[in-house]
Amino acid sequence: MTTQTWTAWPDNPLWSWQVTRIIGLVDFGAANFAEIWEAVQRIRPRDEESWHQEWSRLGTLVESMAHEAEAAGNRLSARDSFSRAAQYFRLAHFFLPGDDARKLPTLHRMERCFKAGGRYFTPPNGADSLSEEVHFTTGRAAQEFGYNFLMFNAPGVGLRW
Repeated sequence: MTTQTWTAWPDNPLWSWQVTRIIGLVDFGAANFAEIWEAVQRIRPRDEESWHQEWSRLGTLVESMAHEAEAAGNRLSARDSFSRAAQYFRLAHFFLPGDDARKLPTLHRMERCFKAGGRYFTPPNGADSLSEEVHFTTGRAAQEFGYNFLMFNAPGVGLRW
């Protein structure tokens, strides 16, 4: 069986794969298809600056929605919005070169959003790969079925250099 990706950019399978990955998180509450679709429509093909700007713009928008939900006492909307914002910031940093001054601040925003949403996880939890993604692909389901699940960022992953 071969894995198929959603082909947002036929000449750029790596970008299409990243969009397929984020679409895969929709069922886990870590992304919203309409938000993804909007960002993809605005990204100019093969323009890494456009990639960064659009995912960053979306992360900022959804993070503000999370703060509004939190201020209104809506814990579930805050959790889901912070979770989505973390994933959008993860995508925003993905193609930035290591020496780009925006890389670390973007990763820090991702981590802050994930931790802010984590206050509302049941139970709260912290994976190799980025914890902010693995929580949704494995951890959340494991917890819902009664398993304990430990995540960690090993050296060289995310902000752990």
